[in-house]
Amino acid sequence: MTDFDIAPQTLTFWSGLTQAEHEIFGPFTPMTEADLTEIAAPYSTPLPQAYRDFMLQYGPVWFEEGKTPNRFTYLASSPASGIKEHMEGSIDGFHPAAAMRRAHLTYFAPTRGTPQNPDELPRLPADMLPMAADPMGALILLHVAPDPAGVFFWESSPHPWGHAQNNSLASLADDLPSFLAGLT
Repeated sequence: MTDFDIAPQTLTFWSGLTQAEHEIFGPFTPMTEADLTEIAAPYSTPLPQAYRDFMLQYGPVWFEEGKTPNRFTYLASSPASGIKEHMEGSIDGFHPAAAMRRAHLTYFAPTRGTPQNPDELPRLPADMLPMAADPMGALILLHVAPDPAGVFFWESSPHPWGHAQNNSLASLADDLPSFLAGLT
């Protein structure tokens, strides 16, 4: 079992969610093996063990500004302009299994036209799991392939991955435990 360094106030907040239901993320219940098997189905590699452990132990929890550490910083860069700047973001919550199914259809299905046109799909790079969101709908992605591992920030885009308006990911952490431990 992965050891997570989660702030005590976050654990206290999450412990109060056992019977609660969030308007976006749904009821707080840990995921099952069946949920994780379904989430892993579209990927060529198993889900990272830390993600599996987190979802089996805590489930699709959410964070609340002012009650739980939920902020992170990242280096945003624009490949077209070469401009780089430090930005701050926040995590709203982890996606439950049903939302993961919808996210996979939304971000890996064709954006328009037919699947035969490679310029029109997918919206995210391969092997990226849209595991969480920020309050504005941007995604926090977990790279499911073992090398390179990592947690990344992606500002949602309607364009296919690689398009001039959709070609940038910001690295947040080397792995899920490091991402969670770094929240402020």
